[in-house]
Amino acid sequence: MEIVKTIRTTVRPSTDIPFYRWSDAFISNTEENYVNTGELIAYKIELSADGLTEIRSSIWSSFVDYISFVNSPLGLAEWSSREAYQRINGITSNLEEIPLEINSIDEITSVSTINLRN
Repeated sequence: MEIVKTIRTTVRPSTDIPFYRWSDAFISNTEENYVNTGELIAYKIELSADGLTEIRSSIWSSFVDYISFVNSPLGLAEWSSREAYQRINGITSNLEEIPLEINSIDEITSVSTINLRN
C-alpha cells in the first residue's frame, strides 16, 4: 500500500508574526471530506524551541486523495491566501511530498493524531 507523507516547514522572521492559520470553513471541510472519510490519516503541528519554525506533517491514504485535497476549490483558495500572507510577512515555506510503502495501515497508528485547529 503506498501512502503519502507531507512535511511543510515554515520559518518566520520573528515570533511577533503569527504563522498563517487555516480558515474555519477550510478546517470544517477538511474534517468532513478527508478526516472522516479516512483519506487524511494523520496530521501534526510541531514548533521549534525558538518558536520560529513550524513543521506540519500529514499522512494521506493515497497520492490521489492528497492531490484531491490540494486541488479542491477551498484548498486552492486557502493556498493563495497563505502564500499572500507569508509573502507580506517575510515567512518562507518548503513542502516535501514523500511516498511511503507500507504493508498495513496499522504500521502508522502511532502517529494518527489529528488536530487541525492548532
